Amino acid sequence: MSPLSIEQRVFLVAVASVTTHQVQSYVEQPEERRFRVVVMMVFAAATAMFLRSQQKSSTRIRRGMLALFLGLGPTSGALVGHILPLLRRGEIVPVSETAVLNFGGGAFLVMLGVALLGHKDHDIHKADKLRNEM
Repeated sequence: MSPLSIEQRVFLVAVASVTTHQVQSYVEQPEERRFRVVVMMVFAAATAMFLRSQQKSSTRIRRGMLALFLGLGPTSGALVGHILPLLRRGEIVPVSETAVLNFGGGAFLVMLGVALLGHKDHDIHKADKLRNEM
């Protein structure tokens, strides 16, 4: 088995960050459990697809679109569900302790998607090439 690429490592760290918030929400908000289970299942399936796509001849565009669209959910969810209520009303909603992980993980996924959709010789690919040459 080959070592994980930089893309894969960034993807896994971002997904772990988002999942931390989802698990806390699942535990502390019983009324949202069904939604949180669906979100975690989507992230598990997307993770499997992303990691498997590295083994196949999948294009960077497909991996980039997957990361980009996957990251939009947690980023917008944290913004609307946690950050805006805090800014507008000064209200700290439940499970806001890990909302920053949800927002940050989503932002990492969005940026990974943008990097993969960007220029072919992007820094993320150069780092992998340098590591493989050593």
